[in-house]
Amino acid sequence: MSLILLVWLASVGAAPPVGAEAALEAESESAVEADAAPGGGEAQREDSATAAPPEYTAVVMTRQARVRTASSTTLGALELAATPRRNAEELLRLVPGLTLVQHGSEGKGHQFFLRGFDAVHGADLEVTVDGLPVNEWSNVHAQGYLDLGFIIPEVVRAVEVTKGPFALDQGAFALAGTVDYRLGVAEPERGLRLGYSAGSTNRQRGVVTFSPAAADGDSFIAAEALHDDGFGPSRRLDRAALLGRLRLVDSPAAGALTLLASAYVADFALPGTLRDEALAAGELGFFDVHARGGAGRSERALLAATHRWQRGGRALHTTVALGYRRLALRENYTGYLLDPIAGDWRRQRQQGWQLVAASSWEQQLAESLALQLGAGVRGDRLG
Repeated sequence: MSLILLVWLASVGAAPPVGAEAALEAESESAVEADAAPGGGEAQREDSATAAPPEYTAVVMTRQARVRTASSTTLGALELAATPRRNAEELLRLVPGLTLVQHGSEGKGHQFFLRGFDAVHGADLEVTVDGLPVNEWSNVHAQGYLDLGFIIPEVVRAVEVTKGPFALDQGAFALAGTVDYRLGVAEPERGLRLGYSAGSTNRQRGVVTFSPAAADGDSFIAAEALHDDGFGPSRRLDRAALLGRLRLVDSPAAGALTLLASAYVADFALPGTLRDEALAAGELGFFDVHARGGAGRSERALLAATHRWQRGGRALHTTVALGYRRLALRENYTGYLLDPIAGDWRRQRQQGWQLVAASSWEQQLAESLALQLGAGVRGDRLG
């Protein structure tokens, strides 16, 4: 059981006043019109005076009210819509300086490299979903282990990346940075939507999402089923995920209360790694395996309640979550080097429950000064 209590005073950027975006849009349109005004001769000026004014399209760039660092990156709905949606990790390939490596089948957690840091499976990269921590403190395979298979990419509205441990609300795994998945359904994709995709490795993926077309996309339900034979032996993947969120209360006086639920299971094969000497000698090819039989199984169940309240210069954010996690891996890294008969197998198994509770309070003191108070507790019970 770990208890974390945070109290801090921070200088933050002030939120733009009401009507600032409209003023910015008007200024942008005026600037576009001024720059595009015709000129260069009396005839042109006379023609422009009599001709109908041309039509212009103003492109308005908006920024977040509060910028954390100069190296922060936000992927919005347009960027995510243009990105392949094989899984939640694929969405991160648009982030400059962030590299993903998958040394196994797709069911196993990725390895992350951010700004020169080898964050391994999440030891130095914090990942949250709407502020809810995903890194596993006590995972048998790696501390901070990240398995993002439960995140269905079609219901990710934005991805916010903060490089470096410079924000006060970042956690213990944020040495290289923080990734926060913001859930929701973009306006063009609301309603009932069905999707199916197929690939050359017998990859078949089906997904269904529903979010009320007349709502704002915060409430949704999504289901995914996937099968892939993989690009080589012992790389098969079967995955199923269910993810939903429901807004229970939403009023100016009481704030907004949402309930998030998720269930996820993946069954996959694991190729392990190859000894360089076996590859150099031609005993095995680049996509071969020392021994078949490597496999893994990953399961997760999550139930979380989040309350957000804001009025004037005050804001309160509280999250309580209960989760179940199970991971089992059977891998062979060296073939039959140590045990020439049975093989050099390694087994890792773990299951347990996690409880997370956190609350933060922010009071705006001045235009660019705010007081932030935060407290959190997390408990892990391993079986």
